[in-house]
Amino acid sequence: MASIPGWAYAVVGAAIAIYAKYVSSKKPSTIMGIFFWIGLALLAIGVFKLLLRFIAGKRRELRGEEKRPDERPAHTRDSLVCPRCNAKLNPQSRYCNWCGTRQ
Repeated sequence: MASIPGWAYAVVGAAIAIYAKYVSSKKPSTIMGIFFWIGLALLAIGVFKLLLRFIAGKRRELRGEEKRPDERPAHTRDSLVCPRCNAKLNPQSRYCNWCGTRQ
């Protein structure tokens, strides 16, 4: 299962917080106050995830490491095996017939 990216948390959190603040300015409500704080929490989680990813990238740069294997191109012209499931590939196919990974 893929994780939710930090920018998505930040955008949704900001939208919820802004909308809750807007609605509560028109008609004060306790529930909108709760939604405001939930939005701020999601925004904070998103910013935290983005910062962690940025810091990890900078550390990798400083150490001179290459990209992780899953970030390399999945297909080179001379390979005939899927990098994800190790199934045989047709050189002309764009996707693995077994797992669906883009080649």
